[in-house]
Amino acid sequence: MTTASNSFADALLDAALDRGADAAEVFQSRSHARPVYFEANRLKQLESTDSEGTTLRLWHKGRPGLAVSYGPTDPRALVDRALAIAQLNPPEAIELGEAVDIHYPDLGIEVPIQQIITWAKSPLASSARNTPM
Repeated sequence: MTTASNSFADALLDAALDRGADAAEVFQSRSHARPVYFEANRLKQLESTDSEGTTLRLWHKGRPGLAVSYGPTDPRALVDRALAIAQLNPPEAIELGEAVDIHYPDLGIEVPIQQIITWAKSPLASSARNTPM
């Protein structure tokens, strides 16, 4: 995670503890994808998708609460949702995961959009010329 993500996680933990949580933990995930779509042997669409998710798990008066958000979120709003869920659950033992910061390697390589378009046109144009109709 980036420093901005880490500071958001810290702000979330601080907000949870300030609001009376007995314990709290944050899980964050981020991904980037660039799907390419073809139709009738022509490049139809290129997309670029970024997603970021955050989960807050806390215990308030021994009761677990959970809240999930995608995209930018106000830490206090996420804490409020987790506290509301905690009120509905029976008390249970606090079981926090170990503090880890896992960075999974990127799969594939970053390819400029213009290169994707060039690659997409080359084999398809050649295939169309060499395929009888």
